[in-house]
Parts: sequence; C-alpha cells; structure tokens
Amino acid sequence: DPHRYLESITPPEPARTRTRVLTGERLGTAEADWATGLTARLLSENPPPAQPAFLHDDLHAGNLMVTDDGAVTALIDWGDAGWGDPALDLSYSGPLAVPDLLAGYHEAGGTEGDALTLRVLAYTLDNATRYLTRQPEAHENGDLWYTRPATALMGLLRVSPRVPQWQEALVGRR
Repeated sequence: DPHRYLESITPPEPARTRTRVLTGERLGTAEADWATGLTARLLSENPPPAQPAFLHDDLHAGNLMVTDDGAVTALIDWGDAGWGDPALDLSYSGPLAVPDLLAGYHEAGGTEGDALTLRVLAYTLDNATRYLTRQPEAHENGDLWYTRPATALMGLLRVSPRVPQWQEALVGRR
C-alpha cells in the first residue's frame, strides 16, 4: 500500500460504547461502567504498537478456504483491509476462536505477549458489550456467534479460563 489507499482501522472507544448501551437500556450503569472501564484501563495500560500492521478486518470462518483435513489454504475477501493493531484482527472472529488465533500468532513469530493478549480481551469485551444493543438476527448459515446479542459475552466467559491473562483481568486480581 505505498500510496496509503487503505484506511486506518481504529480501536473501539469505551466512552461511546458506554453511551450506546446505556441509551439502549441494555445494561445497568454499574455493569456498563465496569465493562467500559475495564476496556479503557486495558487499552491504557497496553497501548497498540506504534507501527500499525496490515489487517484483514473481516476474519471469520466464511472467509477461510480450507482443505478436507482442515488446513487453511487461503484467506479471501480483502475488501475491508487496512492498517491497525493486530489485536483487532485476532478479536474479530469471536471469542471462541481467540485462544487458537493467539497461539497461531505467537507461533508465527508475533510478539508483544501479554500486551497483545490483553488488547484482544479489551476489543472482545467492547464487541460483546456493544452487541448487547443489537436485535437478534436470523442467518442462513444457522446460529453464528454474532447473530444473538449475548452470545459474544457468553463466549468470552467460556474462553477466559483458557487465557490466563484474561481470567486475571476479568476477576480483578491485578
């Protein structure tokens, strides 16, 4: 992208998410403050890298081509690609995919360790909180993780024991 045609993909804004969930009356003030406060704290303590990475920005199973034995052969649909924090791509496909995506990222030489892992939590928590304001939607492919408002939050809770940094941040032992 030598001419910088691709846009910068920006992290979520916790204050905006707070307003959105409170306006929609989907969360009480204490819960909205906890979720958006934790997101803001995690992003403040673990800022994105100074050098942005090239992002797909639409990473989900429908954009993967795989062989019969499950090997990924291609990532398709680059229409949303841009520049930003690699943690944004790792959080996009939903909470249940995060442990495997983090492992693959680190195995491929991605660095940052806990800072990246905690930013993925921040972005995933922000997504889950924002999704609470959505109406459930029917989808031709069945019950996808993002079609029901609380599914992202439940997925985050299910996965957190597999990501020790998440578990520590969510229960407040820091």
